[in-house]
Amino acid sequence: MIRATQPDSAAGPRLGADLTPLIDVLFMLIVFMVLTANSAQLAIEADLPSTEENGLSLPSPDAPPLTVAIRAEGSAYSVDKTDYSDWQSARAALQSALDAAPDRPVVLAAEPNAPVQRLIDAMAYLQQAGIPDAQILLEAR
Repeated sequence: MIRATQPDSAAGPRLGADLTPLIDVLFMLIVFMVLTANSAQLAIEADLPSTEENGLSLPSPDAPPLTVAIRAEGSAYSVDKTDYSDWQSARAALQSALDAAPDRPVVLAAEPNAPVQRLIDAMAYLQQAGIPDAQILLEAR
């Protein structure tokens, strides 16, 4: 804003510029440009294997999947439609089913209210058993 100031000398009134609004506008422009500038995307790179690289094969349609159901109430586990009340007996049944047919695809199906620890136990066992892939089915709440 330009305003007339009081005369300092006999030369008359002096005109001076107030630069505060200009500096405010420039500061807002700089902040806007910094906030809208393209920044580096933070992402985790994951190398997903293809089926040809790891020798994984797609399940054949005539081989039924090995289903492990994790329940919230009643029997805690079900391996191929056989109910088990604890993880040790379900793990033994799962191991014998995997030994009988190691190429069967594995499906983990968990109920929404089932404890997460049961699902983690089953996934950890499949990893220890060397199962390269398994489908996990979760029912929406």
